[in-house]
Amino acid sequence: VEGRLFRLPRILFEEQSTMFKNEFLLPSPPTNESDEAGGRVSISIRLDGVNRTEFESFLWVLLPLPHLDMTKQDWLDALQLATMWEFGSVRQVAIDSLDQLPFTEVERVLILNEFDINKWRPTAYTRLVLREEPLSAADVGALGAQLAAKFSAAREQ
Repeated sequence: VEGRLFRLPRILFEEQSTMFKNEFLLPSPPTNESDEAGGRVSISIRLDGVNRTEFESFLWVLLPLPHLDMTKQDWLDALQLATMWEFGSVRQVAIDSLDQLPFTEVERVLILNEFDINKWRPTAYTRLVLREEPLSAADVGALGAQLAAKFSAAREQ
């Protein structure tokens, strides 16, 4: 990730993600270490399009370590990679942790739509429709005109 080598047990990835399981089935490039029988001891997988901070946040959730100092952005980064790589258990831990953090109604709707968090949908939509203040220009910009119009129509009803 961004030129940095992370050495991790591959079983953490194989057991939880079909994408990584399939990646490990590919033939070893000649630069990888092999044991005497020719089996793969280590493999390097380049993760393009992922930055180091996102990956480290993901690892904090994947590995059984305390998550005390994780920020909202750390949890969102972990959720993004867990969703992209189909790590169901990491995704669920991130969702449960994000659910405990304070977000505006609009932020929560944007997150649930981006990551398809269906369990948040009824409460988040209801809170946005029932809140006292109308949608601001910033809210409309964040939600997009079509979704903002739907929320405005629901608020009018």
